[in-house]
Amino acid sequence: MSYIFRLHEQGNNTLTDWSESANYGSDVINQIEDPDGNTAAKEITSIPSPFARIDLVKTAFKFVVDSGNLKGKTIYHKMVSDTLDVAEIFFNYDRFKDKVEILKWDKNVELANLKNGQDAHKSVFNTLYTFFDQDSRSYNFDYADCFYLLRYKGKHKKSKLDIIGATSPATLFFSSANNLSYLSDDFHFPNDKPFDDGYVPLYERDKDFVGCFFALKEQYPLFSIRFPEVSRYLDATYNQLDSTIKDEVDNTDISNYDKLSYDGANEVSILNDFFFFKKRESLSNINKSDFIIKSNKNDLKPLVLPVKEGTLYASWIYSQGTWGTDKKAPYYDEKSLDERVLPFDGTKYPYLTISDFLEDTIIAVDYEFNSSQFYDFIPKDKHNEGTRDRTYLCPLKSCFFDYFTTEELRNNMLTIEPLSGGGLFVRLTIPVQNGKNVIYEKNYFINSEVDKENNRGNIVMRDFSLAMFPNVKFSQPELAYYRIGLMTRFNDQPHYSLKCYNNEVGLIDVKNEYLRNQSVNEVVQCKNIAIEKANIDYIVVNCAGSNGLILPKFKEQKGSDTYSFAIDFGTTNTHIEYNVDGGSSKSFDITEKDLQLSFLSKYDIERKEVFYSDFIPEVIGSVDSEFKFPIRTVLSEANGVNWNNAIYPFVQANIPLTYEKKVQFRYNKISSNLKWSNDKNNISQVKCYIESLMLLLRNKVLLNEGDLTNTKIVWFYPISMTNARFNDFKLVWVEAYKKYFDANYDDNNANVKKVIPMTESVAPYKYYNANTAAAANMITIDIGGETTDVVIAENNSIKSITSFRFAANSVFGDGYTGVDSPQNGIVRQFKSSIYEVLKDNEMNDLTNIFNTLDEKNISADIASFLFSLVENQSVKRKGISDRVDFNKILRVGNTQNIVILIFYTAIIYHVASIMKAKDLSMPRYITFSGNGSKIVSILTLDTSSNGVLSEYTRKIFSKIYNTPFDSNGLGIKIAENPKIATCKGGLSQPEEQTPSGVKSLRLILKSTDNKTFIVDEDYKSIIDNRDEYVNKTVQQVEEFFEFLFSLNGEFNLRDNFGIEHNSIDLAENICYKDLKTYVNRGLDCKLKEVAPQDKVEETMFFYAISGVLHALADEICNKNSVNSNN
Repeated sequence: MSYIFRLHEQGNNTLTDWSESANYGSDVINQIEDPDGNTAAKEITSIPSPFARIDLVKTAFKFVVDSGNLKGKTIYHKMVSDTLDVAEIFFNYDRFKDKVEILKWDKNVELANLKNGQDAHKSVFNTLYTFFDQDSRSYNFDYADCFYLLRYKGKHKKSKLDIIGATSPATLFFSSANNLSYLSDDFHFPNDKPFDDGYVPLYERDKDFVGCFFALKEQYPLFSIRFPEVSRYLDATYNQLDSTIKDEVDNTDISNYDKLSYDGANEVSILNDFFFFKKRESLSNINKSDFIIKSNKNDLKPLVLPVKEGTLYASWIYSQGTWGTDKKAPYYDEKSLDERVLPFDGTKYPYLTISDFLEDTIIAVDYEFNSSQFYDFIPKDKHNEGTRDRTYLCPLKSCFFDYFTTEELRNNMLTIEPLSGGGLFVRLTIPVQNGKNVIYEKNYFINSEVDKENNRGNIVMRDFSLAMFPNVKFSQPELAYYRIGLMTRFNDQPHYSLKCYNNEVGLIDVKNEYLRNQSVNEVVQCKNIAIEKANIDYIVVNCAGSNGLILPKFKEQKGSDTYSFAIDFGTTNTHIEYNVDGGSSKSFDITEKDLQLSFLSKYDIERKEVFYSDFIPEVIGSVDSEFKFPIRTVLSEANGVNWNNAIYPFVQANIPLTYEKKVQFRYNKISSNLKWSNDKNNISQVKCYIESLMLLLRNKVLLNEGDLTNTKIVWFYPISMTNARFNDFKLVWVEAYKKYFDANYDDNNANVKKVIPMTESVAPYKYYNANTAAAANMITIDIGGETTDVVIAENNSIKSITSFRFAANSVFGDGYTGVDSPQNGIVRQFKSSIYEVLKDNEMNDLTNIFNTLDEKNISADIASFLFSLVENQSVKRKGISDRVDFNKILRVGNTQNIVILIFYTAIIYHVASIMKAKDLSMPRYITFSGNGSKIVSILTLDTSSNGVLSEYTRKIFSKIYNTPFDSNGLGIKIAENPKIATCKGGLSQPEEQTPSGVKSLRLILKSTDNKTFIVDEDYKSIIDNRDEYVNKTVQQVEEFFEFLFSLNGEFNLRDNFGIEHNSIDLAENICYKDLKTYVNRGLDCKLKEVAPQDKVEETMFFYAISGVLHALADEICNKNSVNSNN
């Protein structure tokens, strides 16, 4: 018997040859069984129809519903699931624009193109037209003019036209029959990944997507007619929804969605009168995410996404569902924050990942980290041998501070732990919503390549140092003044830079920066940086392309203590005393408790020397410190500084507290004679010097809980200073005070005087008067480097003051000679022996300083250095102080003591002449202050009331007054530290003294007669009568020398002062020579400082004597020194 082969069981089995049989109806089709069963892994593709996929999907929806199980593993469940995946991609098209695009296929247009095309195209037209015509009713082709194809264009695309699905007029959408699992990871839905092995029914999908389907059905009356299979599927789905979702679906209207459009305006339609809708962009779901950063600083709230899979974050709410166990964010995202798309979601919304917070590289430096002044992210108990002697910069990026402050960072948000083999483990904790934290971890390895793909960083060794001051967090940003030094090896500086940041404003503008060493390649380079008017919260150093963060430990500005400072800005030396709330005064200091300068390195001694030179030493004024006040009045400035530009203290120039203690680096030059120089840049240099002082004082107040605005400044000036120069100095002091202490200070308000000028004459008197019993009649003589200031008091009342340009430099300076002339005779005579002591004891720093000063050929600077050696700590440690004690050497050597005697006698003679002319009583006490007063002790150490100096001085007064000295005798006081008397006197009784205010007390004895006083006389009168003035002055100087030498008969100079007869003979020969020349030279120098209409401020009496002292010292040197050449 013949066998009829068919796919169903109905029909006549007796057919032979060609016979009629019934068409396939639905009953017949339903009987067809898949030989592989319902779980076939391969798609059904062998159906001879261009619209077979539409039909299969239609059948799949029916099968799934008829099976009574919407969630299954059959091929039909897969087709439904894949179709819903396509629909969900369309629904979320805005999120996936970077991966897919919508292509429109217009039936009428495209068929016409085929019909009118080549023969092959016409064949395609005929086929399509036939099927469109015969299946129009089954698939709603008459109601749909357009199909919308979904083209995948992501990184895994298989071809140029990789179509993964399209709209369907029969089932809304259909998917490609191809295996689409290759793009599964490119799309993520809240509860699913598309086209994978997990077949997800509609009711388990995003509720917004579910709601859209029901809203479409509700708003389109013909939905169940046009899409019966889908309609039945929705009915079945509804029954699977929980009650909450049902309520939401019931209340969802199509108006909750937007029509899906692409290319700006084209709308996607399923049928001509039925459009598809898309998810309306809303952040409501994202705003509920557990991953939203918890920041009080930034209104932008990006998500912070973990980069590790696992259970830790699995239950956290993400954007449209939970995070799950298999998700991990990329380690980095090259897109800017506002252009980022949420991973596994597709929504354009900012998110942060580990590389946004952590650098790929950690910078390490080979010295121990200074954890007392900078924050160390390696806990103390975690340090090991590999990390203890090494500094690691924090690998945080500035992005971190867009959301958090440095205060929050210090709360253990970031820790670093050493790994074996020299690596580091970094752990960063980022707080997010609901009290949760996202943890980022990263390993860094030394000499390793950065591996971004695997989240591995490297450690690079760099060579730099950093110092800054002050370590203060200011209460108001406008009060902030910082200086930072970034030090590198020579020529490495172009590869290094730093930026400073503030928690509120972000990047801080650099006020000024300067690289001082631009030529001396054997010394490191340090870029000095000024940051002003902004609090620094953290610093980022860029080292050859790698960034590292430095977090200073700042002290908060607070306090109410009142600080008072007295500054004696002298020609040779500067001294500062201070007190707190009116207490006892002390010399300015910087102690371990109020360190101003913070070093990143703990023991980088070599490089600290540069910071000490160009900034300040760490400690000043302690018992064993090399650096203490008084200091030399000099300014260190970088070679080539243009003073026409803005110059910032401790940037281009500074007070070198190491001067005369350490070798000055050759990239700097030293400027001295700041107080009196006529150089065009002098006032600018003075301003820089004073502002440098003020910064140190300011920092002292800040670090010791003082009140800046209540700070008082007392400064001193000699009354021989011209009014014009006084006003220049006053302006500098007042402006510096307003800049660094109180911007609202009004110096014209006499009731609130906080910047107080005092004369160098009166201040020492106030000190000695308060500390001397029976001080009714007292003379105070303050001998500085350039001027001597005198106060004459009678019955505890100041009667007269005077000042003249005759002081230490008149003894040890270069007189009226030029720079290229031989050095001062005293200096030349004794310098070599002192140098040999230093050399024999291998005091290399000091011998180098000596040689540098010797080359500069400024005698006063060399003399100042020689005098300083006895207090030098290095010298003391060697035990050779007595062998380099210049004061002692001069006293014992005594060949030059005749010069000292003439100097001392001239001052006493002049003061006694003033007192006699003023009819004042002879003094009971004479006190000496000022650094130059040390000269007096060269004559003798016996300053007792019955000592030789007192007796000699009484002789001078008695001879001028022509009457015996008072029986009470004469006490002579020389302070152990003579520089402090001026400052202590100013602090104890601060009183404003302007030139006009002390005018009534001021006396200027005429050099033409030494008996009368100058009253409102200007220099024009001297110029007009110059010859007469000069000649009469010379006559008075000659009378002085006659007076001096006559004393030798009454008071044996050899017996009392050890002055040999040949020295006296030599002096008698020299002292009367060239007096007229000296007076004229002195007058010429003065006229360079003043205008003809200026009032005469000092006597001309000492002009000639200064010239004589220089000539006499030179002659004595030539006769007594073996090596007298310069």
